[in-house]
Amino acid sequence: MSVNLNPTEQNLVEVAWKGLQGGSFEPELTQGALDYETAVRVQFGVLERQLAAGREIGGWKFGFAPPPLRQTLGENARVGGPLFAEGLHSSGFQLAADTPGLLLEVEVGLLVGRDLSGPGATPEQAREAVESFATCFELVGGSLPPVNLDRLTDLIAVGMGNFGVVAGPPVPPAEVSLDALSSELLIDGEATSDPKQEATVGSPFVLLADLANYLAPFGHVVRAGQRLITGARMVQLDCPAAHYEARIAGLGSAELTLV
Repeated sequence: MSVNLNPTEQNLVEVAWKGLQGGSFEPELTQGALDYETAVRVQFGVLERQLAAGREIGGWKFGFAPPPLRQTLGENARVGGPLFAEGLHSSGFQLAADTPGLLLEVEVGLLVGRDLSGPGATPEQAREAVESFATCFELVGGSLPPVNLDRLTDLIAVGMGNFGVVAGPPVPPAEVSLDALSSELLIDGEATSDPKQEATVGSPFVLLADLANYLAPFGHVVRAGQRLITGARMVQLDCPAAHYEARIAGLGSAELTLV
């Protein structure tokens, strides 16, 4: 299904595409003037270009917007973007430490075992669709416009900056308690802070259902075999060469080495 864009949105797709190919991001995308709805439509226009270029969707990132953006869009605002198949990796993956703009996020991830489509997808249907959970690293970086966290719409327009996910071993849903999860990040075996314990940032089942409904107007379905990551629990901005381990109580760990 092709996204029906107006001329302004189509121009923004071209601007975003040029920037993602290594060119400069022009003022239309960096001046922070995009509204949320336009940014989402541009994101799916860019995604069409990416799929036409041979990339394959491997999943999605989808979760609550950061607090500053929620002040603008409302407490239930969600933001998301595609994950591409070539960027999905298992625990133990190695990556160059000098990857441009690299930052790491510790996230709860899930694997979808059956298709889920909107509109009208429910958390109960999403629960039945989940095959397993896992501790994940999200890899963020690459060619991105300057990020204004008060708006974030520029980053939404270019797909939210994901270039990879490193997932730990799968854990069946029946073995996972989502009431409160304790997260920890270790670098070369040393904890970066005290374990962070918090309720899951939004039920993964609610987020999965909301994702299916978010995708429906653009002709996309959450497919069996796709992965969902549900929002950062811990963020590491400084990423020197080292061994990194993300731990989430009840979900195990994911390991990544930057070389």
